[in-house]
Amino acid sequence: MAIKIKYRDPKTTDFSKEDLVINTKTGDLFYKSEKGLHKLKENQTTPTPTPTPTTNYFYERFSADWEGIQSEKGIPWAGNVDVSYVRFQNVFVTPHEGTIHKLYWKQTGSSSNITVKVYIKPTFNETDTFPSITGALLDQTLSSVNVGTGNGGDYGDLNTLPINLNFNTGDIVLITLQANGPFNLGIHEISGQLLYSQNIII
Repeated sequence: MAIKIKYRDPKTTDFSKEDLVINTKTGDLFYKSEKGLHKLKENQTTPTPTPTPTTNYFYERFSADWEGIQSEKGIPWAGNVDVSYVRFQNVFVTPHEGTIHKLYWKQTGSSSNITVKVYIKPTFNETDTFPSITGALLDQTLSSVNVGTGNGGDYGDLNTLPINLNFNTGDIVLITLQANGPFNLGIHEISGQLLYSQNIII
């Protein structure tokens, strides 16, 4: 068997069935059989398909005793530190883009008038005396939430708040609640879950 080099595609009369021909311009390899002339193309890299993200749904739980405090407080997610005011410890980081769908919670206390705020990429001004935060994308006052029978009492019925805000990879999210009303009409115990989804590419 011989390997022949050509600078063009060969004709059937250029070589025998025992030979191979390489077109050095294209890198194609040719051989013959009883059925005629055959060409083997140079291997080409197959493009890697773009991964399609999969939407996954999650519930993030929380539970705290806020002891009737009326100031704006960040929901303490599992493993977070619960503190008296809004702090950076109350945020969670989103490793993928996605959507915050709904907030579900039950609470005890004396106030049924609650303001819920959702921050994505909030701006913190933390001082020792008066921490503050700006940049809420949702700021909604609920005038008649379900509440239980005060400090240490039974939880009220379930509260549900649609949110439907999108976030990007690496964003930090903070959700706060604040009781509105006269002194001592605050939130005591609170427990609930946040429904959100993330578009995950593996």
